[in-house]
Amino acid sequence: MTKIIINYPYIYKKQYKIIKKEFDKNYIPSVLESFPNESDLTNGIVRIIKGQEIDEYVIDHSNKNTIEQALNRCKELFPMNSMMQIDDILSKIDTKFKFVKLSSNRSISNKIDMYIAEDIRSNINIPMHPTSTRDGYAILNRDLDVRKKVIGEKMAGDNIEYSRYLEENSAMYVATGAVVPNEYNCVVMIENVEYSEGSIMIKDKSQVYDGSFIRTVGSDIKNGEILMSKGDKLNGMYESLLIQAGVKEIPVNVLRNKRLSCKIYSTGNEVKSIESELMTESDVYNTNLTLLDTLIKRNNLDEYLDVSFEHLSDSLILSHINDYGLNHDITIFIGGSAIGEHDYSREILARYTEPLCTQINLMPGRPFGVGTYRFVDKVGVMFSLAGNPVSCCVSFTRFIIPYIYNTLQLNNENLRIQGELDYNAINNAKRNELQRVRYKDGKWTLTTEYTMSSNIKSLVNCDGLLYVKAGETINKGEKREIILFHQEKNIISQSDEENVNRDVFKIGILTASDRASKGVYKDESGEKIKEFLTTRVNSKYEVYYECIEDDLQLIENTLIKLSKLGCCLILTTGGTGPSIRDNTIIALKNIIHKELPGFGELMRTENLKQVPTAILSAQTAGIYYYRNRGTLIVNCPGSPKSIDFSLNCVWNAIPYCIELLGHNFMECEPKAFRPNKK
Repeated sequence: MTKIIINYPYIYKKQYKIIKKEFDKNYIPSVLESFPNESDLTNGIVRIIKGQEIDEYVIDHSNKNTIEQALNRCKELFPMNSMMQIDDILSKIDTKFKFVKLSSNRSISNKIDMYIAEDIRSNINIPMHPTSTRDGYAILNRDLDVRKKVIGEKMAGDNIEYSRYLEENSAMYVATGAVVPNEYNCVVMIENVEYSEGSIMIKDKSQVYDGSFIRTVGSDIKNGEILMSKGDKLNGMYESLLIQAGVKEIPVNVLRNKRLSCKIYSTGNEVKSIESELMTESDVYNTNLTLLDTLIKRNNLDEYLDVSFEHLSDSLILSHINDYGLNHDITIFIGGSAIGEHDYSREILARYTEPLCTQINLMPGRPFGVGTYRFVDKVGVMFSLAGNPVSCCVSFTRFIIPYIYNTLQLNNENLRIQGELDYNAINNAKRNELQRVRYKDGKWTLTTEYTMSSNIKSLVNCDGLLYVKAGETINKGEKREIILFHQEKNIISQSDEENVNRDVFKIGILTASDRASKGVYKDESGEKIKEFLTTRVNSKYEVYYECIEDDLQLIENTLIKLSKLGCCLILTTGGTGPSIRDNTIIALKNIIHKELPGFGELMRTENLKQVPTAILSAQTAGIYYYRNRGTLIVNCPGSPKSIDFSLNCVWNAIPYCIELLGHNFMECEPKAFRPNKK
């Protein structure tokens, strides 16, 4: 029988020359679009491999069920992802944490605050075996009136096995903490026996019962039990608990530096430097590194990326990664992402990462892959891009640039805009398409009729990318979202401005409370903020209200969501104190682009005149920028009684601050301060 290995959902003649040479030459006519189909599978064994997973199927064309099983497994492991699915995959990649090793000799949390980035569960039961809680004798709970022969002893730390035959009416001495042999079901305290000539007699039988003085398996901690929840602050006691459960390292949140290390590899024996000569008819000059370097600079990313470029021939790429590994925040491979005999990027993706995506329903841009990996104490992301220049640039613009912006929480206001088309956008292909368009006289039109992914002419005057679904026609004059190819030109989306009613202010109210979010009690603090706004704000406004758990990541995401909804002001309540679940301040500082500490200083100063515990509050304020405007976020205390007082302290500065952030001036009662314009 023929053994066929499907490492990715493509079947290609060259691939099997490496794996198995004795196959029918007419077996595979061409590269398939996504995954094998029924006619492409001959009788034989099919091995489907993804990472460490290996599934074998015996294919018999007389039994259709065996073919369906293999095809369904292929579809399950290697789905054809849409752009939106990949957006969702990338948004869930969390690189804002690092791994910290625990130590039995010292505490690691006594000098710096550490907050857990994801739930930590125990991998073992504690105790793992039944253990004695007293010095005494392990026995079987029966025939308590009979003397029991002591056949041995077990101390804490002794081997679990006890090779001797356990005689009827026998006993074994066990020290505190020693494993109790499974043949016994209770322990008698040493004080409750009379020992004589190698045997014991129980004094008080009322103290002997099934399970007496035995810690059962998992009675302290069960396998799978959550030891620390995401957002919990690490301390020495938690460290001891984790060490007891055998946890060797933990993921903790860190403030990401405003720079990422990025390594970009181009691959291919046929790819030559412009300084060298083309030696064969298939040789081409290396343009991809120059193109990506240009995109990085034109999108203002060079100040955030420490980028290095390197070209590797096919014969060196695997040995290079074997020697040096993947050790950057972002690693990009250009080329080698198909399934040819010397296409190794896919193999690196499968071997060295946790693959998240292996193909995409898009042109240009396919093939495309994403995976995450560990390096040092952090998480990195690998992207595998097509070697064709247009596909490479389109994938970089559509996926990698937004990923970098989101990871560093940069202002991504100009990555996408609305624009009016000056041509009929037609896609007659079976795959979705990103058409290259240029901005001219306030409208968008095709850059060129050259659409091949190897033809750089379509990039020369490209200002943006238009998404057109398979079989779709978008008529001239329609307005659609444009993904900007660069940020050098002053391309303004009139549509965005038209859809914003700037006379109506959007104000977000965010309550962070575990109990209020679950309905244990009413959110009085959030209601108090609403009441305050009705008494002070004269301008028209809309309230966007959220009451959520005091979870660090959830608070971060909600603040960003409210900001992107167009809120000029977000007032938070709760989570400003020293409690372990007070995460609002941490979340705020993680997402803002600029802190305004004066708000918190004034509120604490004034509240200190009322209560001495005001100094326990860490409240502050900051600005989150989005789409040419900013959102002012102010932390209010969790106590409803303190909200009015705190907001009154700082309110006079809020309307003018909002105006400085690109919004209209908010009319208030009494009238808020506004400096005279010179």
